[in-house]
Amino acid sequence: MKPGLQLFSILLGSAGLLATACLALCLPSPAGAEAKAIDPLRVMSFNIRYGTADDGPNRWDRRREHVLAMLKQRDPDLIGLQECLDFQLEQIKAALPGHAAYALGREKDGGGEMCAILWRADRFELIDSGSFGLAPEGKLGETAWDAALPRICSWVHLHDRLNARSFWLYNAHFDHVGEQARLESAKLLLQRIGESFMANGAEMPVLLTGDFNCTPDSAPMQALLSQLQDCHALGNFTYSSSNERLPMDESANGTFHNWTGEAGSRRIDYVLSSPDFSLISSELIRDSWRVGKGRQATLGYLSDHFPLMVELYWD
Repeated sequence: MKPGLQLFSILLGSAGLLATACLALCLPSPAGAEAKAIDPLRVMSFNIRYGTADDGPNRWDRRREHVLAMLKQRDPDLIGLQECLDFQLEQIKAALPGHAAYALGREKDGGGEMCAILWRADRFELIDSGSFGLAPEGKLGETAWDAALPRICSWVHLHDRLNARSFWLYNAHFDHVGEQARLESAKLLLQRIGESFMANGAEMPVLLTGDFNCTPDSAPMQALLSQLQDCHALGNFTYSSSNERLPMDESANGTFHNWTGEAGSRRIDYVLSSPDFSLISSELIRDSWRVGKGRQATLGYLSDHFPLMVELYWD
């Protein structure tokens, strides 16, 4: 048994039955440490901003080619997209022909915004996939608690052929208005992760990408971080004069910039993982380009959120 093994205890169902699954919680290796597997995982979380939004110079058709070029250049193994519409996903799939995808819209009929997941088809074998609503009992298409909109989480169960390991990847988008909805969504996610352990008969590695619309100090994030690690924060810390590890400076690591290009402190987009993974590198992608000419020129951005890209290795 690894040092630091703890129990991942999840309250399952309305009857309050307590199910327990084991999750090995060991300290992550320092960033840049020698990898224990030859082939790392490059994981991206990206709220791409829904493609029918009336965003003027930032609308989808004016930034699409930049988004596609960034994805091809960064070449992630795994991608979790939020606010993705069906035509955006088709364009991304055409630009990344080596990737397979799973997605379902958040509305009752399966349409609307998706939390799409893409993976490199030659590396990963799809074992299973599914979606559930961020609502009581996971009902799809329901606007639950104090949320403004229906919300969804999609997931895939993949086998990594290169490292002979299987894992779950969840991708979610929490509500932007409802505080209770965000907290209940976090609890539901942990419950579903626990249920996947129970179904498998053992703990399994987990990755979670998403726009959770809340900062690391919020109650929903604290719930998630009680069981999972914040990959970006693992690689962005400093030490005090007494060699004490200090938390990340949140003031320059915001992910939602509202088309300003300024990082600020509103970090609401994440890649979380079970401690089966250690960090190699993490980056907020702040690409921009010049739009217009002369004094009227402005900067264009990939989205109103910065994409987050982390590189991990298997412990």
